Amino acid sequence: STYGPNARALDLDYAHKDALDLGKALKSNAKSDLYWNVFDQPLTNAGATRRDIFRGLKDLTKRLQKNKAEERAKDAERPQNLIIFYFSGHGAEIDGDFYLLPHDVNARQDAIELTDKGIHVGRLRSEIARLAKYGRVVVMLDACRSGNATVAGSTLPVNAGRLHDALRGLDNVLIFTSSSGAGLSYESSDYQNGFFTEAVLRALTTQADNTGDGILDVTEFAGHLANGLRSISGNRQEIQPDFRFVKPLFVVNR
Repeated sequence: STYGPNARALDLDYAHKDALDLGKALKSNAKSDLYWNVFDQPLTNAGATRRDIFRGLKDLTKRLQKNKAEERAKDAERPQNLIIFYFSGHGAEIDGDFYLLPHDVNARQDAIELTDKGIHVGRLRSEIARLAKYGRVVVMLDACRSGNATVAGSTLPVNAGRLHDALRGLDNVLIFTSSSGAGLSYESSDYQNGFFTEAVLRALTTQADNTGDGILDVTEFAGHLANGLRSISGNRQEIQPDFRFVKPLFVVNR
């Protein structure tokens, strides 16, 4: 939520809470027939710089590599990993490229300053592709916040469609962006979350479990997320998904 002394104008109210609430929801059913354990690594506010985020991704890749080596040594196969990358904050297009804006970006001078500490989506794509070698990956991006990113008083363009297109097409990766095309994303004091996060949290409950088996597959989750987001946002937001697998995703929160 906080962007640091060089980007106070970018501060949000609930982005940090979005990350924490999602982690809590996923860990509430840590042990199940679907997943034997849940490991989370929330990075918020001053702990969510570009360096922190990429370090976290690399540490996770190493953890997955180690787990895979242990499985081979024991000749045992654990349930396939499900890796979730969730970003809640601002994004911006700069010179035709899309950047996610983490803590500590510099918005005081010009847009080029943002690129120094922003996350280029091309590099994020490479890191996600590495993770996808060790399991299915779900990428959820709430990066086109209303108010847009401003630099030295000027508003930067943002387009969720271009963000989606820059990441789509990766094998074993499922992508959800919180809006489509040039649409923006919103947060609300009524929910104390972004609309997208609120819709995700609702989609993890029994409301979305159409078959009643306690497991949410991709179609159940995506369908309820899409309908919920339209309802919560008053049709101002529409998810933009890219499906590369259709296996079970989540255990229902009861």
